[in-house]
Amino acid sequence: MKIRVLKVSVFFLLLSILYSCKTTSRYELAYNVISKDFFGKETSTKQFGKDVSGVYVFDSIYAYPQRKLTNDEDSIFKKGMKVIGVSKVLKKMEKDYYNKNWLTIGDLKRIYGDHVLYEGTPNGPLSAAVFSEIKDDQLRIDVIPFFVKTPKYCGSVNKYYFKFSGKKIIENKKWVDHYECW
Repeated sequence: MKIRVLKVSVFFLLLSILYSCKTTSRYELAYNVISKDFFGKETSTKQFGKDVSGVYVFDSIYAYPQRKLTNDEDSIFKKGMKVIGVSKVLKKMEKDYYNKNWLTIGDLKRIYGDHVLYEGTPNGPLSAAVFSEIKDDQLRIDVIPFFVKTPKYCGSVNKYYFKFSGKKIIENKKWVDHYECW
């Protein structure tokens, strides 16, 4: 009986490891697609005189707004996005893709709550990626202006949709929406 329980435990452990690897590769595949749309190191250095390239990765999975919201729901949604849970995969990506040249302290001009606008030359990330799982084989990433704490929709938001087959992107779309800052 103990051997059978051990075999079943090992089987489930292997399944969870395989699922984790599958998720990691999907998140990273999608991140690599979106990161090409933003400042690279060379462009950033040329434009700002220092490297502030990259897109910050929030370590949580956020609820996907699946339908158009009413005005009341929209105002509630803007107060802060609903966190479904912290993802170990995204937490690792947050560390792996964090630009060591970013300074998130110093002379920041904060407006619209925690929304960061840099005075003069930026010293930190300009954008942040918000990951939302739609279904097992679909992912949405919204790239928003950088916020210090909880992501909020304000200004122009680049939205990306990805559909996967295994570890391969089979469909992706990009569009831009604009949200009024409050």
